[in-house]
Amino acid sequence: MRLTKLAAAALFLTSGLQAHAGTFQQTATGIEVRPDTGAKVVRLNLMSDNIIQVVKLVQDNKTLTPSLMTVAAPCADKCAFTVTPTTDNVQLKAGKIAATVSLKDGQVQFFDAAGKRFLAQASESMQPVEVGG
Repeated sequence: MRLTKLAAAALFLTSGLQAHAGTFQQTATGIEVRPDTGAKVVRLNLMSDNIIQVVKLVQDNKTLTPSLMTVAAPCADKCAFTVTPTTDNVQLKAGKIAATVSLKDGQVQFFDAAGKRFLAQASESMQPVEVGG
């Protein structure tokens, strides 16, 4: 009996040491990732077959204020895309571009149509800011 309790305690303690990957879900316009660390939510929206919008949020259910600079909107059903998950990341791929998001830390990388990386996020520091009250 004592050995069973020790084995159960050891199993419980070692289970906390295992890495847990973040989660993601596909949306109508791309993907929404909830990484283990970093931003609470990373949203990738496909704007066209060569543009992916990245939005990172520190609050889980934050709604965005409409932009005064652009009227662009995600292309929803006008653009075809695929979502490919792996153990450590998830990729959103369209005609001429792909973006990969790490499930561990939310870091984003961009690839051209040939699969060559052309942009990778080096680091991130997010601090809440209050603007205009």
